[in-house]
Amino acid sequence: MDPGPSDPSLLQLQSTHISTRTWRGEVYETMRVRRRRGVVDRTMQYHSRMIPYLRSSGFYGISRVAFFSLDWALITAFVERWRPETHTFHMHCGECTITLQDVQVQLGLPIEGMPVTGTTDADYADVCERLLGRTPGGDDVVGCKLKVDWLERNVPPIDDESDEESVQRYVRSYILQLIGGCLFADKSNRFVHLMFLPLLEDFQVAGQYSWGSACLAYLYRELCRGSRAGAHEVAGASILVQLWAWDRFPFIAPRRLHVSRAQQRTVDDQNMLMDVPLGHRWLDAFSISQSATHVVSNYRDALDSQSHKDDVVWQPYTELLGSLPDSCTNGHGSWLSTCPLICFHIVEWHRPERVMRQFGMVQVVPPNCVYDAQLHRLELRGHHHENWVTFHASYIHMWENHGDTIATAALNEGHDHQDYMTWYRSVTRRFIGHDGALRDYMRNLLHRLRRVFIEDGYEQGLAALDEGIKILDEDERQRSNLSHDGIDVEQDIDENNEQEDEEDDQGEPNIEVRRRRTRPATVRERTRRPRPPRPSTQTEIAADSSRRSPPARSSRSRVSM
Repeated sequence: MDPGPSDPSLLQLQSTHISTRTWRGEVYETMRVRRRRGVVDRTMQYHSRMIPYLRSSGFYGISRVAFFSLDWALITAFVERWRPETHTFHMHCGECTITLQDVQVQLGLPIEGMPVTGTTDADYADVCERLLGRTPGGDDVVGCKLKVDWLERNVPPIDDESDEESVQRYVRSYILQLIGGCLFADKSNRFVHLMFLPLLEDFQVAGQYSWGSACLAYLYRELCRGSRAGAHEVAGASILVQLWAWDRFPFIAPRRLHVSRAQQRTVDDQNMLMDVPLGHRWLDAFSISQSATHVVSNYRDALDSQSHKDDVVWQPYTELLGSLPDSCTNGHGSWLSTCPLICFHIVEWHRPERVMRQFGMVQVVPPNCVYDAQLHRLELRGHHHENWVTFHASYIHMWENHGDTIATAALNEGHDHQDYMTWYRSVTRRFIGHDGALRDYMRNLLHRLRRVFIEDGYEQGLAALDEGIKILDEDERQRSNLSHDGIDVEQDIDENNEQEDEEDDQGEPNIEVRRRRTRPATVRERTRRPRPPRPSTQTEIAADSSRRSPPARSSRSRVSM
């Protein structure tokens, strides 16, 4: 079996892509997903006096999206399918990606506006004193980065009696923690870059920036890095990857129970909770009893062997847009812009013309896209005193005129996309793992034999072939709907939150430590069964030992657990 591509003209980085190592059996671990979002939810009081400033600055929507446990295995499975050459996920059904529409609808971040950029040559001690009320010192500042926990220790909480300047400082601290812990999280998971702080001086001006496009640019860069062979971590707004995947691939999503946990918020006016982005839905409790959670091999195999068109929802928001606040839809004129996304030093291309089915249009063979290796390699290191407005002036000009580069196509009214899929199968990496590839090969073989039997009039063999196809389909359903009945979901989320914060404080572990930590996380997701009583006599001990000796398991059973 050849996983592809048969035509290497598009995926020119395949030899250094993580999928090459996965196919060879060299990658087994779950990626570490970096963030520090729990700090904001559990250590910073959310006061109603913050809301006007969060609204005017453009961060109210993301502040209402709950902190819930990230599925590292799910995110790993999608990183394996991310292609830096196209900024799309290469799935069985074609290309799809996270767009400006997704970041605005799911997180409520503004899309229209100025690019998030500026200079990294500033007196950040003075900026902190002026905008946060104190000057960090010692090891709280490393280069141009500030320790997130310094904000927790030095910016006091507010109450009804706090003066307006204290409220503003507290809101800036809160937003910085959202930036460093969620939206623009880096792999240190302990710092936030101070280049963002000057943009928060005036909340009205802050709201005129395109925070959504900057967030997406940063996420694209992190996905590109994570997809390299040898990568073990991914950062950025990983919460958006999970929300996007749950909505578009419902067979891997947990089932929401519609039991609101919103009352846990300490907001005076609960009516404010109605004006929220789509990602807020996951404030509800949810069940993972019908999703293949926390096992990379299950996700990988399920995505490799997708066989039904209904497995992907191309337009999950169609019936929901009318019920969302204006902050989640007012950038709809830019959702189809082919344009550069900018976040200081980062410039990444938004390519909706490759995923037109996500907008209800016919997908044709897309135009060639140029991969700029030099632009991808550009980092802040060595550019700490750069004026990025000047450095990226040409890309900023393109962003300012992105309304002129709107992708268009005919409406998709039952189009089969056969020409596109024929081209796509030749240029894509069709499979990531061997198990999914084998099941896909067997299914196609049985279907071809079935057509031959029908053409030759050999109807007696059809029943056996149909039974084989049925078995493969059932096996696929079982793998994508791995049972986890009996899990205490609320307790499990709390345990994961505690684990993340403990790991945050310990910094970046080495690879060996990371491997040890990922397996217990998987075991914890399994069904909890009551322990049998401990044997008390030698005879009982011997009998108990005999009962507990497990039979030898094949590698297949180990992967499927």
